[in-house]
Amino acid sequence: MVIDEASQCDIPSALPLLYRAKHAVIIGDPNQLKHISGISPRQDRALLEQHDLVRERGAWSYSTTSLFDLATTLARSADIVVLRDHHRSHADIIGFSNEHFYEGKLRVATKYPLLKPRPHGYPAIRWIDVRGEVRRPSEGGAINRVEVDKIVSELRRIAIENRYKGTIGVVSPFRAQANAIRRQ
Repeated sequence: MVIDEASQCDIPSALPLLYRAKHAVIIGDPNQLKHISGISPRQDRALLEQHDLVRERGAWSYSTTSLFDLATTLARSADIVVLRDHHRSHADIIGFSNEHFYEGKLRVATKYPLLKPRPHGYPAIRWIDVRGEVRRPSEGGAINRVEVDKIVSELRRIAIENRYKGTIGVVSPFRAQANAIRRQ
């Protein structure tokens, strides 16, 4: 069995699969977003204490430990392979993460002829600091309406005013926020 993006997987969801597998390959990236837990670390610790699991299973914490995190503690160092080539993004985009999270160790191997050029004069990635209030809808997740408005405004400016025909990626860790952007 192969589990990809294991840094975004919680441990309990994978246990039934791992129980049935003869062999497992766990693939992930500790620098990517972890799974989003529905319980706080304090609640998690209380449950571990309640069932006397802190000493033996403390490293299996649901709220703070991904499947990838656990697998790296159980694997031999000789069995851990680090991939350094990055194939999916322009160097201007992955450069930020490479500098801030990967200590400059990634090698960009993107096939640039396959990428559409970005609008003239626009950086491939940029930060716009937007202040707003996070609202947590009853169906779960989180929405920051000020962020949604700013993102949609920027998308319109780039796509409509500049007639950009390529793709633009918008990343949000919350489905409710992504859905609000898509609706607007």
